[in-house]
Amino acid sequence: MSHLFPRLLPTLKARRPGPRIRLVVVETDEGLPRVASGDMDLLVAYRYLPEDPPVPSEALTITVLGREPLVLVTGAEPGRRRPVELAACLDREWVSGHPHNPDRRLLHRWAGELGIAPEVTLETEDLHGMLAMIRAGLAVGLIPATLLGAGHDTGIERVLLPAGTAPLHREVLAVSRPGARPPIVDDLVTLLAAAVESAVVGPP
Repeated sequence: MSHLFPRLLPTLKARRPGPRIRLVVVETDEGLPRVASGDMDLLVAYRYLPEDPPVPSEALTITVLGREPLVLVTGAEPGRRRPVELAACLDREWVSGHPHNPDRRLLHRWAGELGIAPEVTLETEDLHGMLAMIRAGLAVGLIPATLLGAGHDTGIERVLLPAGTAPLHREVLAVSRPGARPPIVDDLVTLLAAAVESAVVGPP
């Protein structure tokens, strides 16, 4: 809502000046039945783990708009000349979502594969709040790449991961009903896919 839509909605409205666009911020589990029932034409969702919803069904069509990298970052320290390595972050406090949130479960799965056990002491669903805590030097955390663009990476530093560490990402999805979509929805999906691609190129 804060990084993709403000850039693309003026283009969409110029192409389709007739229909009024209604934006509603909902969690994925609330939005999926509203799409299936026809209350919403399109749901933009994130999927952190392959087994998480949404999944294809007779009632839903899922379009993958792109993969957004998740970047491990910490607060920047004035005068630091060497990159921050993961080992230096293991005794620090970490910030992530609540225990059952997809981002928290992804963090624990990833940490288990690396043989580490980060201590999450700051829990929130607010990514901007996470970034503020990291910028203040209070925590280490995984932040979506789109939040680190356009000057929002001030005061933070990327953590250098061990060689061979698989990069993390979340999928950005467009969920609609099967069959022909209204032209404005097709245009929106096309614009979203292009915006995701441009937003994730060259994370900091």
